[in-house]
Amino acid sequence: MKIERIKKLAVMAGLGLVLTGCMTTTYSQADPDSASSLPFAREVFYKVTDAYYTDLPECVTVMPAKGVKNPKISAMVELAAARHLSQRLGRVIGPAERRHLVRKLVVDMNSAFDRNHYLAATGCKHFAVPSVKTIDNTFVVFWSQMDVELQLTIERAGDGFQIWYARHKARRGDGGLPLSPLGLGGAAISAGWVQGDGDRLPSMIDDAMRRIAMTIPDTRQFSAQPRQRFGADRRKP
Repeated sequence: MKIERIKKLAVMAGLGLVLTGCMTTTYSQADPDSASSLPFAREVFYKVTDAYYTDLPECVTVMPAKGVKNPKISAMVELAAARHLSQRLGRVIGPAERRHLVRKLVVDMNSAFDRNHYLAATGCKHFAVPSVKTIDNTFVVFWSQMDVELQLTIERAGDGFQIWYARHKARRGDGGLPLSPLGLGGAAISAGWVQGDGDRLPSMIDDAMRRIAMTIPDTRQFSAQPRQRFGADRRKP
């Protein structure tokens, strides 16, 4: 039974190596909640509503990441979202600045009253909400693979309506086909090295969020807000 499973994994690994070498990213306007991607495909699903253009997100606040309890992973996702949103939108309040403002204004973002106070003080009318859908890590001696699926939405702070949202699964694997004892050893070393790479998850989160943010219409030239890069000094409320 184990031999059959190993053979199956070997076939999948070989197919993955072949397809990964010629993979390109495709961007599809489809409902991210219902769209399904093909195996080994690198696809980004997104939806832009008419409300995006009638109520431009000139300023967004990056909210705490959903779907993850690990604070380190949550921080990675929020920082990646803020970094890449700043390349598409006029002003982005990142996680550090959001926490500072919440403390300074003494507000609870789960309270509608406090949230309105925050919106009035910052002038930010939209929230960017990142979500972690899945993080899978597979290791079978000769093959190591990690899948990271993220979703990002921009919603109106007043009613929570999503004016844009997108989802993408990043996949990265390494190893080889165990066609001989020597090949098995080389594949095991390669897979083990990748499996122990501490930079793999942060890099994949950043890659996924970068591809997601590419689908945001760049309307900064129509924005009344001054452009500010992420990490720059902000206006004090």
